[in-house]
Amino acid sequence: MDIEYDVGNILLWLSGELDALSVPAFAGTLGALAQQGARVVTIDLTHLRFCNIGGLRAMAELAARLNHVDGRVEIVAPSILTRMLEIGDLRSLFVVHDLDAPDGSGALVDARTAGQSSRSGRPRTSSLHRLSSGT
Repeated sequence: MDIEYDVGNILLWLSGELDALSVPAFAGTLGALAQQGARVVTIDLTHLRFCNIGGLRAMAELAARLNHVDGRVEIVAPSILTRMLEIGDLRSLFVVHDLDAPDGSGALVDARTAGQSSRSGRPRTSSLHRLSSGT
């Protein structure tokens, strides 16, 4: 995990696997960012090979916290990972840049400038509830 701090934005690049061994450190980092007052966090998952439910939960919890204070979490990812957000009914928590979007719009996203786009809609609290309760 690489982190870059910019004025008003935090950029995280993940590579490898987000699994049972790495999720605790990842969740701890996200929690610390929220406690330090982060408002916009962009997470680039382009080079992530695997993400388990714990990784999704950590990102969803951060998104819920930031959405509550008018912040946002942006996800830059290929379709396979953005599809996981849809299946888990979590996509509404994030601003998602799908690198494999049919219109090609996601492919033009640079992770360093992704934090500049606007958020449409408010998060659905039921999405996070379903993830944590398994319903």
